[in-house]
Amino acid sequence: MGYIIRDLVGVVLSVIALLVAVSRADAHPHILPTVRTAITFDAQGRATAVQHTWVYDLAYSTFVKRDIDANKDGIISRDELAAFAKTQLDALAEHSYFTTAGGIELGLLTSHSIEMLADGRLQLTFTAPFKTPLARGDQIVIEIHDPSMFAYFTMSPDGVRLIGARDGCQPLVTGPQPVDLRNTRSIPSVFWQALDGSKAASLQLINRITVTCP
Repeated sequence: MGYIIRDLVGVVLSVIALLVAVSRADAHPHILPTVRTAITFDAQGRATAVQHTWVYDLAYSTFVKRDIDANKDGIISRDELAAFAKTQLDALAEHSYFTTAGGIELGLLTSHSIEMLADGRLQLTFTAPFKTPLARGDQIVIEIHDPSMFAYFTMSPDGVRLIGARDGCQPLVTGPQPVDLRNTRSIPSVFWQALDGSKAASLQLINRITVTCP
C-alpha cells in the first residue's frame, strides 16, 4: 500500500493535467513558476524554437524534494533530479508545455536540464521547436498559460531574449503579476474569478510575448 501512495503523490505533483480531478472549492495554484524565454529565429526570419526556463517557487520546490529523493538518503543526486525532470516534461508534453503561438504548438524537446539553485528553488530549462515555424511577419505572438490554474505562470522582468532575430525586432511582455498566497488580500479579484472557473478571467492571466519586427 505504501508504494501505491508514493506513486500517486508523485503523479499529482508531476502531472499538471490532474487538476481536473481536484474540486473547484479547494482549487488553488500548486506551482508558481517564474518564466524566462528565449526565442530562436532562422535565416528566413521565422521563429523556429523556444527555450523556457522555469524557476519553481520555494514552497513547491521544498515540498517536491521529498519525492525527488527516491532512496530517502537525504541527498538529492543528479540522477534523481534527472528522473524528476523527465517525469515533469513527459507530463507537460501532453499540454504542449502550456505554450502556443497562433494555435501552433511545440514539438518534441531538443534539450533539457534541471538544477537546484542556491536558495533551494528548482530550475527547469527545456528547448522545443514549433511544430510549424512561425512565418516571418510584422508580429509574432507567443502565449504561456495554464487554463486549469494548477500552475500560475508569471514572466521574469528580464524574461525574453531573441536569438537570431533580424535587426530592430523588439519583444513586449504582458501578463499577470506574481501573487503571494500567504497574503490573500493583495491578490486581485480576477485571480479568484479564474479559480472559480471564469474563462473570461482566465484569459486575463495569459502571459503574452509579442515580438514586433520592422
